[in-house]
Amino acid sequence: RLRLAASHLRRLSGRHKLALAGLIMATAMAGGITLLVHSFEHTITRWLGDQLGADLFVSARGFQHPGSDARIPADLRDILLRHPAVRDGEYALMHRIQHRGHPIVLTGIQASDQGGERIWIHRPAGGLDVLREPPPALPLLASEPFVRRFRHRVGDEIRLQLPSGEVRGILRGVFADYANEHGTLVMHAATLAELLGEDRTATLGLFLHPEADPGQVLAELQAAHPSLNLRDQQSLRKEIYSIFRQTFSVTAALKLIGLIVAIAGLLLSQISLFLERGPERKTLRALGFTPRDLQLSGAWESGILAGIGGLTGLTAALGLGGILIFIINRQAFGWTLQPAVPLGAFTLFWLALTLTGAAAGLFAGRLAATLPIETEE
Repeated sequence: RLRLAASHLRRLSGRHKLALAGLIMATAMAGGITLLVHSFEHTITRWLGDQLGADLFVSARGFQHPGSDARIPADLRDILLRHPAVRDGEYALMHRIQHRGHPIVLTGIQASDQGGERIWIHRPAGGLDVLREPPPALPLLASEPFVRRFRHRVGDEIRLQLPSGEVRGILRGVFADYANEHGTLVMHAATLAELLGEDRTATLGLFLHPEADPGQVLAELQAAHPSLNLRDQQSLRKEIYSIFRQTFSVTAALKLIGLIVAIAGLLLSQISLFLERGPERKTLRALGFTPRDLQLSGAWESGILAGIGGLTGLTAALGLGGILIFIINRQAFGWTLQPAVPLGAFTLFWLALTLTGAAAGLFAGRLAATLPIETEE
């Protein structure tokens, strides 16, 4: 059975080649999209580890984006940071400004030692501590979309037009940011508050003592400060991942449609091939081959063809995924994803494709092998 299938594959027909090409193209497309989505999820998971390191997250009710006027006053922020259950905190001041005629987000941060490490494109010596450099230096950190959009490099002087006048800073580092494709500039929170003449917080993260119950602290603070919007880390992560999966749910349908078309093409190709082999099948059955033998031979032939097509397609998917990640994604959004190959998903995908191809071949072989010999002539 296996030798018979191998003899057919040693001399590939035009239908074999057409079916194989369809399998390779469908697998490459599905694998490339899978690589992109997996890399995006891997990157977002790592990025959220930095952004969502606190136990509780606080913002003024009504705050939705940096352009919102809703802010947490400095005195209320200090009250929250002095809560007995809070061991540390970090916060950000955010303002939307124009830079060279384009909108960007100017952010001032007060980081915590408890927070996670950023994903750096160009890490400055000391990380975020570079923002604490004393005057007259004005160290700045920029997001990757910012430097790509305005073609800046580390060490460049950046001039900002603020209500108080022109401010000049030195770009010291570049970090990955997947929340704002327009670009973000970061300085120390105290510096930004001084430049703008106001100290109102956009977002605040609270790190609790290990013995504190986040749910209980959240309920207590929410009752005491109804003007604030409080979220715990777990619920916020669930919401973000839910949005992520909804966003990419359509890709699963695209992959499935592509594979169904490819397998259908393989099935029709095998049926046509088996029907054309009437004289050969007549000779084989005269030599003692049973319909079952011919069915299993068809399963081997189709399964091997699907396995080769799947393996070749997944190899091509690495190149296609690289184009999607490093070229198209950068051009569209200005940020770089951290590539991650889903070896487990690729292996399961290949096994499923091979077994499905074998099943298609078994069905085609059964259909052709059970025809009367007179019909085959």
